[in-house]
Amino acid sequence: MGAILLFSCLLSSIIARGSSLQCVECMNQEGETCTGALVTCPSGDYVCSSTYTLTMMQGAGTSKQFVRQCESRTSCGKAGSITMPGGRIKSNSACCSTDGCDPGTISFPPDKTGKNGQVCESCLAIGSETCSSVTPMECTGEETSCITQITSITGLVSTKMAIRGCSTKEICDVGSLDTDQDGMKMKITVTCSKAIGLQQSLFLLALSGLVLLNLLS
Repeated sequence: MGAILLFSCLLSSIIARGSSLQCVECMNQEGETCTGALVTCPSGDYVCSSTYTLTMMQGAGTSKQFVRQCESRTSCGKAGSITMPGGRIKSNSACCSTDGCDPGTISFPPDKTGKNGQVCESCLAIGSETCSSVTPMECTGEETSCITQITSITGLVSTKMAIRGCSTKEICDVGSLDTDQDGMKMKITVTCSKAIGLQQSLFLLALSGLVLLNLLS
C-alpha cells in the first residue's frame, strides 16, 4: 500500500509539473526571428506562438516586429491586416504546443486589393494616443470591420500611435495585447465595429448635407 501511495504521489507531481507549457519569450523590433529565455505559461489552453508584424508607411518604408510568447490557443494562427491613411499593417502568427518549440517561418497570404463596398472612418496620429480628425475610407479585400487601435511602446524605444481604419475580422478577434519583454513594454488597445456599406455611407453624407443646409438657411 505504501509503494502504491508513493507512486501515486510521484505521478501527481509529474502531471502537475507538466500541466503548464513553457515557451520562449522574446521581442525583436528589426527582424524576423528572436531568442530568449523559457517562461512558464499560465494554466489553461495556451500554446507557444510567434507573431510577425509588418508596418508599411508612405515615406517611412517598412518596419518589422517579431514576438515569441505564450498565447491563448484561440488567438494563435490568424493572419490579418489593417489599412489606415498612408499605410497598412499586416500580421500573422504560428503556434506549437511542446515545451520550448519553435513554430517556424511565418509568411503572409497574398493581398486582396479589390474594393468590398464597405466604408470606415480613418485617421492616423503618430506620437499620440488619439486622432480626432477622420475621413471616410473605402475598405478592400477581407477588411470588413472598422478598427480603432492605440499602441504604446516604452523602454529602449518609446512611441505612441493611434489609428482608425479598415480591418480584417481576425485582427479584431485577437483584440488587445499587453506584453513586457526584454525591457520593452507594449500595450495595444483594440476596439472594432462593423463597417457600413458604401451606399449607406453616401446616404448618410447626403443627409448630413441637407441638415447643414437647413441650419444655414
